Amino acid sequence: MIPVRESFSQRDSSKVFLLPELTITQVQKGMKATYDFNSDKNIFYSTDSFLIANPHKTNYKVLYNDIDKKSFNNSGMKTWAAVSSAVGFGSGFIVSFIPFGAHPVEREISIWDRLKFSMGCGLAFGIAGALIGALVSKQEDYMFDNLSFDKKRQLILKALRENRK
Repeated sequence: MIPVRESFSQRDSSKVFLLPELTITQVQKGMKATYDFNSDKNIFYSTDSFLIANPHKTNYKVLYNDIDKKSFNNSGMKTWAAVSSAVGFGSGFIVSFIPFGAHPVEREISIWDRLKFSMGCGLAFGIAGALIGALVSKQEDYMFDNLSFDKKRQLILKALRENRK
């Protein structure tokens, strides 16, 4: 069996976009239809006239002129977790040098103990950051109705570039 791939015409320039979760609202047979792409990594191909979802996963192809709205769901969980882990590790390492209590520390704290304490702080801060990021996901909506074909295509491509992974 020979795999069949979608081919593009010679004059169509094709661009590939790796996108987060998104929803596309389009005009289809005179009515609005909404398509959800729930994968964390969605591959889309852009030609001069069409936006095409990964043909290996789905059979979705839409004219730019038919798209009314795009919504991107950019979860901030990974960013919050990474930043807060780094802050937790750094602050834990700094705090490990501060003597606590009324009397000075009787034994010298080894660098390995300081690093273990820092990793524990980084883990705790990372979990807290992931929870915050899960609650603070970012939904971006782009409206494209009542625009000329060229303007709509230009704005759709700009939205795809801005939301690339």
